[in-house]
Amino acid sequence: MRLKVLFLFLIPYTVTMAQEIKINSVEISMRDLAASVNPRYDNNEKPGGLIKVQFPHEGATFESSMILGDITFKEGEYWVYLASGTKRLTVKYPKCLPVTVEFGDYGISSIESKTTYVIQVILLQEKTSKFKPKTIYLEPKVRIGQMMSVGASLGGYYRHFNAELNYLFGLTNSEEVYWNTSEGGEPFSYTYKPSYFGGKIGYAFYIGKPFRITPQIGLGSVQISGTEKQTSSNQVVASKGYALNASISARVDYLILPWLGVGISPQYSFALKKSDLYNRVSEVSSKVKGFANGFNVDVNLFITF
Repeated sequence: MRLKVLFLFLIPYTVTMAQEIKINSVEISMRDLAASVNPRYDNNEKPGGLIKVQFPHEGATFESSMILGDITFKEGEYWVYLASGTKRLTVKYPKCLPVTVEFGDYGISSIESKTTYVIQVILLQEKTSKFKPKTIYLEPKVRIGQMMSVGASLGGYYRHFNAELNYLFGLTNSEEVYWNTSEGGEPFSYTYKPSYFGGKIGYAFYIGKPFRITPQIGLGSVQISGTEKQTSSNQVVASKGYALNASISARVDYLILPWLGVGISPQYSFALKKSDLYNRVSEVSSKVKGFANGFNVDVNLFITF
């Protein structure tokens, strides 16, 4: 269930285009006689109407099956001739979603012959993020969940691409785990404390100016180190083990200052390979099993350089 919840969390929010075009106004220009003075005709020799699209950016294109002749661009506006009876015109601009002008929405049933219309199109500029496109960060962190721990991360971003290294030291021990010697001597026991070292890579999505979400995948190693609780004269060493594990996570950052921010990273980890000791201990200790398999949340305070 937790894994399903995390996968849902990792589904990216809708990412808006870097720029957006918007129709600001559409109106008839009664005093403009350009459509009458310089007419263009359809296949039936009927003059069309002229659309002056006020948009001071070169590179715009227009789509309609009713366009007459070539489109010209001069003095910050496009001249688009449309056949009489046209009801819509689509405007396109690089890196923007196209917009379609439905003339009926502006009180114009269709384009009329020898009539000039003015459409004003505006370009909404990119909402720049406060995050630097290239940065290195260092952060202390607290992990809450199956493996309660503290540690630090060193990482960086190159535009949308992210990579980081993590080290964590466990705050809690496992239950007391009892062992028997193969010679039938007195039993002995250990408690186990975890540590973790690993790396992650991710791809960032910038949400507004101060937020960034980075889905990540990771690979690392959980080490368990035992402390003797009860000794035996014929003791067998059973103090160290490891588990290689993978993780999926979503790092969510909020930038407070240009160089300081806070973040939270829910993640789910699962073991790929266990040493013999780790496997034997995890079979009897739910805590040790959870160190390499389970849900955790990292809380971060990061400093950028």
